[in-house]
Amino acid sequence: MQKTKDQKAAEFWERMDFLIGDERPYSWAESKGIKKSAFQSARNRQSKPLAKTVELWAQQIGCSYEWLDKGIGEPFKDVVPVAQQQDKETQTESGIVEEEGLRITTSIDRDKLQQAFETTAQALKDRHKIMRPKPMAEFIVMLYEALIDKETQPFDSHLLNAAIYLVENELEIQRRTMSPEKKTLLIIAIYTLYSDDASNMEAIQLSVKSLVRSAA
Repeated sequence: MQKTKDQKAAEFWERMDFLIGDERPYSWAESKGIKKSAFQSARNRQSKPLAKTVELWAQQIGCSYEWLDKGIGEPFKDVVPVAQQQDKETQTESGIVEEEGLRITTSIDRDKLQQAFETTAQALKDRHKIMRPKPMAEFIVMLYEALIDKETQPFDSHLLNAAIYLVENELEIQRRTMSPEKKTLLIIAIYTLYSDDASNMEAIQLSVKSLVRSAA
C-alpha cells in the first residue's frame, strides 16, 4: 500500500527526532547550521520539506540522505571504505594494525579512549551542553589518562591531544557528527599518522579532512 503524504511526513519527523535525541530541537538545528525559519515552520506543521531541503539538511547533519528522506539504509555510513578485501585486523611487528582500511597504532587503548568519548558525550547530552574542539581535546586526554595505567600503557599526550583536536575541529567545520566508536578509530589513525611523520602537517591535515568527510 502506498503511503500517504501525512504518513511520509510523520515518518520523516520520527527520523529527525531520532537524530535530535534529548536535545532541544531548535538549538540542535541551529548547531547544525539548519535555517531556523525553515526548520521551525516544517516542524510546527509536521510537514516534510522539499527533497532539495531534505538533501541540504542531510549534508548539514552529516547523515545519509536516502535514510533521512525515505528511511532506506542506515543513518550514518561506515567509517572508511576498505580499499581492498582483506582480514579486518592484521597485526604487524611494528605494533601497527590494519583495520577497516586504516593504519592504527596499538599503543593507544581503543576501548578506554572510546569510553572517554562515550562518557563525555553522555554528560554533555544530559546537560544540553556542547564543547569546543580545543577544550574537548584537552578533556578527553585528561579522562583517558585517568582510565589507563601510564606505566604499562605509555603514550604521547601531545600527539593524542593534537589528533583529537584535528578531528573535532574538522567535524565542527563540516557541521558533521560521528559516533564515539567511529571517532575513536579515526583519531587513533590520525595519531598513527603523527607518529609516522609529525613534520608533514599539511599532508596530515588534508588526510583529516578527507577521512572526516568519508567517516561522518
